[in-house]
Amino acid sequence: MVCCRGKAVQLARNARCIGERMKKIRQASSVILRRPDDSAVYLVRRNDVLRFFGGFWAFPGGGIHPSDRGASASVIGAADAEAAAFIVSCAREALEELGLDLSEASLTTDERESLRAAVIQGEESYAVWLVQRAARIDAAKFAHAIRLLTPPFSPIRFDTLFLRLDLDLFDHAGEPTIVQGELVDGCWAPPGAWLERWRRGEILIAPPVVLILDLLDQHGWEGATPALAELEREFADGEIHPIFNNAAVQLLPLLTPTLPPATHTNAYLVGRDPAYVIDPASPYEDEQRRLSRALRAAQRKGRRLAAIVLSHHHPDHVGGVNALAREFSLPVWAHRVTAELLAGHIQVDRLLEDGERLPLGTAPSGEEDWELELLHTPGHAPGHLCFFEREYGSLVCGDMVSTLSSILIHPSDGNMGQYFASLERLIELPTRMLFPAHGPATAAGRALLSEQLAHRQARQRAVLEAVRGGAKKMEEIVERVYGELPPGFDVYAADSVRSILLYCSELGQISEAETDPR
Repeated sequence: MVCCRGKAVQLARNARCIGERMKKIRQASSVILRRPDDSAVYLVRRNDVLRFFGGFWAFPGGGIHPSDRGASASVIGAADAEAAAFIVSCAREALEELGLDLSEASLTTDERESLRAAVIQGEESYAVWLVQRAARIDAAKFAHAIRLLTPPFSPIRFDTLFLRLDLDLFDHAGEPTIVQGELVDGCWAPPGAWLERWRRGEILIAPPVVLILDLLDQHGWEGATPALAELEREFADGEIHPIFNNAAVQLLPLLTPTLPPATHTNAYLVGRDPAYVIDPASPYEDEQRRLSRALRAAQRKGRRLAAIVLSHHHPDHVGGVNALAREFSLPVWAHRVTAELLAGHIQVDRLLEDGERLPLGTAPSGEEDWELELLHTPGHAPGHLCFFEREYGSLVCGDMVSTLSSILIHPSDGNMGQYFASLERLIELPTRMLFPAHGPATAAGRALLSEQLAHRQARQRAVLEAVRGGAKKMEEIVERVYGELPPGFDVYAADSVRSILLYCSELGQISEAETDPR
C-alpha cells in the first residue's frame, strides 16, 4: 500500500508508531561453532517449509524459551540473569539441533541422546535438568561474538546474541548430528568456502550469517573479534545493516511515510560495475544520510554507482531521489509514464521500456555479461517496472507484492485487470529470491505471487457476490467482503472494491452504474 490520499495521509504519518506497536522483539541465541584444528564453522540448512529463512543455511540457534530462564546465573557462571538465559538457550539449542552436550555433566552418548529427545519433545526442561543434576555450564567458554537486532522493517524482530564456541573446549560434547525436521542438513567448512558457494549461487545463507562469515574470512577468527565489536557499535548507532539475501542484491530499508503495516520502503543496490540504486525512497534527511553512508561503503568495496532507477512514481518510492542524485551526481531513469507523472518534481534523464537490459558487470560468481532485465508491469501504477537478473534468480518487484500485506490497487492510477496480467507474467519467471518494496525478501517468491493472484481473484468473486446479493452502498459491500476492519482501514478496502468493480464492468460482469456505489 503506497498512495497517500485524503484520509490515508494521516495514517501514513502515524505508520511508524502503528507498525512498531504491532512488532514484538524476541530474544534469541545463535551458536558459532568452530573446529579449531582447521578453523571450519558449522552451519545448518533450515527446512524449506519454514517461514523464517526457510531453505537458508544458518548458524544453529533459536529463540529464548521462558524455561531457559529457570537456571540462576550462579549455576551458569554468568554475570547476570539475562546473560545466563542467553547461555542456557545456546546450550539447549546446541543439544536440540546438534546433539551436543555443552554442560559439565559428562553424559554418555546414550544419555545425551535420551536428554536430547526429551527436551525436543517437551518432556524435559533443559534449565530444570541443569539445576537438578547440578550440571554446571562454564560461561567462560561461550565467547560474545556480536549482538544484532533485526532492523525494524521486518515484521518479526530478534535481539540475537551470537556466541562463539570452540568445540575442543567441551570434552564430552560429542559431534554435531542433525535430526530431520526444522533442519535438514549440516556440515563443516571454512568461512571462505561457505562464502564461495554462496557467491556461486549454489546455496542461500541468512544475511546476518553472511555478514559474520565475511568478517571471519577477512580477519581470521581472532582478528574478527574487534571487527565484530565495531560493527555492533555502528548498528547500535543507527547504521544500515548490510543485508544480502543473495550475492546480487543489497537490501537497504528506509523509514518512509508509507501506509501500515509497513513502516519502511526498501531501496536496493543491484550490480557491481555498474550498479544501480533502485527506489531511494525516504524524504527524511536522517534516512537519506544513512543511505548515503551505506552507498559510500559500497563504493569503497568497488561498486560503481551508475544511475538511480525507479520502479514507479508513488511518494514513498521517490522521496529521496533528488537528494541522492545531487550528492552522487547520478542520472535518474524510469519508465516513460512514470517520468510524465513526476514531471515538475523529479527530472528523469532516461526513459526505460519493457524488455530493456542493463549491464551489471561481472557477477560475484564470475559470470560475464551479467544483466538486469526490465519488465513493465502496470496495475499498481501505470509505469510500474520490475527488475530481474537471471544469474541468481533475483526479482526486485516494487509494489507488485509485499511480504507484509496486500498491495493497494487505487482506482485513480491503478488497474485491477492489468495487475492480474502483470502477476501472471511474473509467476512465469524462474525466480529464486523475491525482493519486495515492503518487508523482507523471500525465497518463496513464486508461491507468494501465485497466492496474491488467487487472493485477489477470490476478492473479485466476493465483491461480485455482494453486489449481486443486493449490496448497494460501499459500506455494505466492504462489510460483506472484509468483515470487521481495524479503525481507518475502511478507506483502503473501499478503494480496492472500487478497482474491482471497475474491472468487473470492463469484463461485462456488472453495469457501469454499479461501479460507483455511495
